[in-house]
Amino acid sequence: MINIFILNWNSTNDIDGLLNSLTLSNNKVFRVILIHNGTDDWNELVDLSIKYSSEFEIHVVNNGDNLGYAGGNNAGIEYLINNNLDGDILISNPDVKVLPTTLDVIKYELSSSQNVGAIMIRTLDEKGHLMYDKIKLNGLKQVYINTNELKSDTDYVAGSFFIVRRDIIENIGLFEPLFFMYWEEVDLSKRIKDIGYRLISVTGSYVVRKSNPKSRSLNSIYYSTRNAFLMFYRHESITIIHLIKYLISMFFISFVKVFKEFNIKYLLSFILGVKRGIGLVFFNSKKPS
Repeated sequence: MINIFILNWNSTNDIDGLLNSLTLSNNKVFRVILIHNGTDDWNELVDLSIKYSSEFEIHVVNNGDNLGYAGGNNAGIEYLINNNLDGDILISNPDVKVLPTTLDVIKYELSSSQNVGAIMIRTLDEKGHLMYDKIKLNGLKQVYINTNELKSDTDYVAGSFFIVRRDIIENIGLFEPLFFMYWEEVDLSKRIKDIGYRLISVTGSYVVRKSNPKSRSLNSIYYSTRNAFLMFYRHESITIIHLIKYLISMFFISFVKVFKEFNIKYLLSFILGVKRGIGLVFFNSKKPS
């Protein structure tokens, strides 16, 4: 059984497209967990659950508030445990669409490779252009890589679409809620590798998702900057040099945005991210675990 987590944040139109694509899946051994993160489209989400309830098993979890990507998906895990629902966990962005073969490919690889802890899959944009197959991580620098290999190791699994073993999650937990959004899937990937499992990417099928906007939002700059400190604190492989290099790159990104959009808030978001990151890691009495 696969539990497909779909987190809603004003995303019901996208979710409708994803659910429709799941109706065409060759693999029918899955259930969908729709997780509502406190936006005003609760009724629309319930309507979607009713619309597709004749196609596959579907559940709705109402968080009542915005718990972020990390806390929102963690609520899905709690729901599975509280309701004695078994199965591995697949996390998908709302803006993703699957092929009929997608679930078959990733479930087969997870079932046939006992040393594999989590799997990502080839990802294309809506125009059919290859976005990435796997990801290389050098410190805090991310490099998206294309490959002709059917199966290859990846440094971390992209948070937009990946499957992870249920027993691993029950062992190490899902996401650290302090991240809220950005870097949480990298943190999880590193923890999976730390207990001896591989992370792989497969290209025997693929998913389609909307292209990421090239420009960074204020939230993106803030959380990416702040959470870099959490990554430094939580993982010995992230050195102070890696952190400094990343902060320099984020400073230049925010600085350029100020002049492009005539908005000082981008630089202020970076500064606040640095301030909160330092406070969270070095001066918080409740240190991140």
